[in-house]
Amino acid sequence: MICDAVHTARSSRQNQLRSSRTDPVLHRRPPENICDYAFGRSMGFLEDPTKGKEFDFHSSFFRIGWVVLEIPYLNLKRELQGIIDGNSERFDVKRRTIFHDYVEADLPPSVKTAQGFVDDADILIGAGYETPGHTLSTATFHILDNPKVYEKLVADLIAHWSNPAVIASWKELENISYLHATVKEALRMSIGVLMRLPRVNHTSPIQYQEWEIPPHTIISMTQRDILFDPSIFTDPYTFRPERWLDAKTSKHLDKHPISFSKGTRGYLGKDLAMAEIQIMLATLFRRFDMQPMDTTLEDIEFDRDFMLPMPKAGHDNVKVAVKGTHS
Repeated sequence: MICDAVHTARSSRQNQLRSSRTDPVLHRRPPENICDYAFGRSMGFLEDPTKGKEFDFHSSFFRIGWVVLEIPYLNLKRELQGIIDGNSERFDVKRRTIFHDYVEADLPPSVKTAQGFVDDADILIGAGYETPGHTLSTATFHILDNPKVYEKLVADLIAHWSNPAVIASWKELENISYLHATVKEALRMSIGVLMRLPRVNHTSPIQYQEWEIPPHTIISMTQRDILFDPSIFTDPYTFRPERWLDAKTSKHLDKHPISFSKGTRGYLGKDLAMAEIQIMLATLFRRFDMQPMDTTLEDIEFDRDFMLPMPKAGHDNVKVAVKGTHS
């Protein structure tokens, strides 16, 4: 479906493909996946460009707290009430969803309300919409901005994937090492959540250099401090997938990426996010021959903290030219 959107963009915009929060071709596929898992159907973000614009986090990320209730074509509260009442089939839900499992879970009745489910839907859509789309845009720009990276990635994809007309599964992409390295580097460069994430150790003190931090102390830091630390990642502002392929350093580096957080606060949708990012990137670059167009680093480089990393105002637009297809 994303490839159909690229073909449409190519034919209607003189071979142009854009990815921004106002024209988000690459931002539309992730929420479709989330809606399919959560609600059992597509919401039509790719088919209808007018849908999904309510999720424009660039203007105000914190609208996510109420935006789902305001989207008439989702009708989430009505549909979720139908799942609670056991008559979800009248709302065109074709199969079991996450919320069917919620209803059957051993949870107190006060949690199993339509409003409670809408609150959970807020989180599911919000978490599955912006960050994967931003990672895909970041990856696309840096791959195309680095001809050697582009050539290596396309060559590796062609060597392992003979028929681009057939979508490869996540398992089939496991052996494409340069793809994996490229995705890791894209996740590092796109950061994920930029805001400081608070944590509390309730059981014991924490020793940090010469300071002892007592239990129950709120500690926070931004992921950027790790992901762009030159003592960990040499030349951290350079997009270099090869750093993940070096046998001497990759094991050490693998300890540090925290785009999905870690431990008990780790992102539950990590595998889904990794699958959709890898499959989408692999499919786009295996099928289409592209080049950057009227786009600079300022269009992708973070400059502001909207909880998520945002570029300078007026620079949120990654545009590429689709020159043709790979055989």
